[in-house]
Amino acid sequence: VESLENKCPTYYHPTHNDDRFHQGCYQVIHKIGPRSHSTAWLAKDIEENKYVAWKILTSHACQTKQQK
Repeated sequence: VESLENKCPTYYHPTHNDDRFHQGCYQVIHKIGPRSHSTAWLAKDIEENKYVAWKILTSHACQTKQQK
């Protein structure tokens, strides 16, 4: 479980094991680790039946990218 303690809730997306993304195609398995502008997660591609690294950008990184 991703804790929001000591984090601005607008920066990091609260993500939990077993969460699904991209219309349920990717299932979160385990947190790989935080980065300065993202969090990397081990996820499973349900359709392809393989493991992938899933990167979730912070809202700050998304805003900065849109401003460029």
